[in-house]
Amino acid sequence: MDEYRQQAENFLKKTLTKFEVEFLKHDKYFPESFENFCDCYGYDTDSRKAEKVYNAVKEEYLNLTTLFNDDEMELLREIQ
Repeated sequence: MDEYRQQAENFLKKTLTKFEVEFLKHDKYFPESFENFCDCYGYDTDSRKAEKVYNAVKEEYLNLTTLFNDDEMELLREIQ
């Protein structure tokens, strides 16, 4: 199991962006609203760029939750 976990971590470190890894480590669940996302990550709620980032991150997060179960998502959050 440890070897499998190490292989998975190595793959994910290469695949996920630094932002995605940080996001997973800090957010057990995706922020409920755009306003909460902006507040958590320092974006301006009046920014169209911030809204694009929010929508892209939300889509990626939802994609990850379809690929991984809750236990696997928890392991992803432990990646350093």
